[in-house]
Amino acid sequence: MGQRSYSAVITSSIIGGLTLLPFLSYAPNRVAEGTDLYLWEIDPLLLLFPGGLILLLVLASRSHRKRMELFFPALISASALFILSMAGETIPVEEAATARIGGNWGFWGWILTAYLYGSSLKRSSSALLMTIGITLVILLTGALDFFGPVREFAVKEARFYTEVRTHLSLAGSATLIAALVAVPAGISAHRIPAFSKAAFTGANVIQTLPSLALFGLMIAPLSWLSMRFPVLRELGIKGVGNFPAILALSGYAALPILRNTYTGLKVIPAGAVQAGRGMGMSPFKLLGLVEIPLALPVLLAGLRIAFVQAIGNTTVAALIGAGGLGYFVFQGLGQAAPDLILLGVVPLIAITVGADKGLKLLEYLLTPKPFREKS
Repeated sequence: MGQRSYSAVITSSIIGGLTLLPFLSYAPNRVAEGTDLYLWEIDPLLLLFPGGLILLLVLASRSHRKRMELFFPALISASALFILSMAGETIPVEEAATARIGGNWGFWGWILTAYLYGSSLKRSSSALLMTIGITLVILLTGALDFFGPVREFAVKEARFYTEVRTHLSLAGSATLIAALVAVPAGISAHRIPAFSKAAFTGANVIQTLPSLALFGLMIAPLSWLSMRFPVLRELGIKGVGNFPAILALSGYAALPILRNTYTGLKVIPAGAVQAGRGMGMSPFKLLGLVEIPLALPVLLAGLRIAFVQAIGNTTVAALIGAGGLGYFVFQGLGQAAPDLILLGVVPLIAITVGADKGLKLLEYLLTPKPFREKS
């Protein structure tokens, strides 16, 4: 039995096991406690779906046409969404305006299984794009308007787009500022061994601090500075808001960029550097024409890690008034509203995965072909 067959067996077992758990939950309104819904309670015929998925997966794993497997993650997700739409038809007419159906262990388990199985495929990006495409089409048809997070989105649509822009702006600004500091620091660490220890020690110290603690530590000194020097307050430098958030996020993003810049320069073949020097290149010319281009793929990997990390850390920045998708997460926690939490969490996951895949593609394109074929 090949590796793909083992993967198919494991995935089939997970799908079958999740079928026995509560698949969805139903609540007559936003504040009411939800009740569990099993597949057979929605419609007994829905029990055919897990069996059909398992059969298709096994056939796809044993087929010589491996491209069939690319459709399977999308098929699992589409099946889960179809079951969700079927559940919507069971909502009583008198509760249609306020009732909402949410995902439960089975539903989110299927979605997670689809993602993990798709990530294990060689063409994982293609599988992911198909899954996203099908999900968007189903959402745009209005078939899932009763879904809890969709109802929350309908109420907070304008605020949602504002917070998404804020989240990306904070994460992007922090990564850019970190790059402007960490890339020169990484170059200096490579050229000056004595500077290397100090640079890495400082970056590592920041990484060891919990994000919430670091945000809290900056409130008092920045508040004092803004009160002592009003001009700073006019420039937006104060204890809460965007400035301390970007400052802290930049500190967290510095280490991956610093480390990868240093490593990328360190692994450059000595022959390439010696050839540049033999051609009479100055240190700056050698850096710009030889060292940076050869180290670029590794440097980009550091930027990708820093940006993805910044997207996650930006969630906590909502606690100091910086905004972002964390606004929905913490508001949902305060109101005991799981659907509101999901309104922040699901887009956050999608943005993180999308940023990671997009920057990985950029790394691939900028990697010289001989090295690309070996990786």
